[in-house]
Amino acid sequence: LWQFEADPAPDERSKGIGSPLLARNALHFASYEGQFYAVSTGGELKWKLRPVENSRIYAAPVSDGTRFFLTTAPRMQLG
Repeated sequence: LWQFEADPAPDERSKGIGSPLLARNALHFASYEGQFYAVSTGGELKWKLRPVENSRIYAAPVSDGTRFFLTTAPRMQLG
């Protein structure tokens, strides 16, 4: 077994969104801080991306077998 630590959000600890999606020989998951990750089945980061700057991801990723779909919303600025 292994564990993967996503990047923390500036205002809180790292939080995964929903269940990971197994596709293309990797586990794909979103984190609340706005990154979308692909991690090998051995636990190593393959890639990560931020689909929209200054936003958070609010739902687990889904796929049609070719593309990934994410739900994002603007990050609220306090102050």
